[in-house]
Amino acid sequence: MAHAATLKLHPYGEHLLVDAAINDRPAHMVFDTGAFTSTLTPAAVDRLGLIVERTGVGEIYGVGGTRTANIVKAHTLQLGGLKTREFRFVSADIGFSRMPVPIDGLLSTDLLSKLDVDLDFPEHQAILYLPIGDCHSAAAALQPPLYQVPLIYRADRRPVVTVTVNGHAFEALIDTGAPGNLIYQRSARRMGITADILATDRQIAAGGVGPQRVAAAIHVFPAVTVGDLIVRNMPASVLYEPARDEIDMVLGSDFQRRVHLWISNSSHALIMQYPPRPSPKVQK
Repeated sequence: MAHAATLKLHPYGEHLLVDAAINDRPAHMVFDTGAFTSTLTPAAVDRLGLIVERTGVGEIYGVGGTRTANIVKAHTLQLGGLKTREFRFVSADIGFSRMPVPIDGLLSTDLLSKLDVDLDFPEHQAILYLPIGDCHSAAAALQPPLYQVPLIYRADRRPVVTVTVNGHAFEALIDTGAPGNLIYQRSARRMGITADILATDRQIAAGGVGPQRVAAAIHVFPAVTVGDLIVRNMPASVLYEPARDEIDMVLGSDFQRRVHLWISNSSHALIMQYPPRPSPKVQK
């Protein structure tokens, strides 16, 4: 692997922001492994002077509904020392206009799936690597003890792994854009979590990409197994709305801060260090 960039992760509300440059102008972007495509808000498109290539090309969806999307092109996108030319974004209103400090958009799977991503939460940074050769076995520049599980890929290339809860196997998305863990009610029922059980949990209104808040219950799962690593007492929001995604659950910030993660797209594996420690210094 070749070091591509080290990005400082700036916590802002429920999001993790990184500094980027789009057409050589600064932009504040959410680092989001759970989204399909990198996205800019309409306000960011105007501020950066980008041209809309196509309008009304489809919809993006998430918790709370859908948003109409356009396509815009940037001549350059730069993250630290990593520079990409002729990069296309989706443009949609994804709710960031309500933030006191502007958030320009999301950096997502269409870019990150080409890299290995070291999520170093102990040092509040994401380290990006470019593959420069074949990886015959999964490896990471982290000290043991290490655990690993294969990545499952579909057409959108988001990082999905198999987890086991209550003796049942489920597919879980590693989502740095999610403030917490999330499970749809249909999946919770398969785990044996009934409506009566959820009624005794704390009830909340959850938000996401869509314009609506949706009802959810916070349930604590005694054990979630990822590969050969067992995570104890993991809370998750159980959403009552129908799932539009094929995945069963989302592993968000609560999981990611407990376990140092290396998303190895080059060797198709999620590598986990537990207990988490800072990454070794990059040799440049």
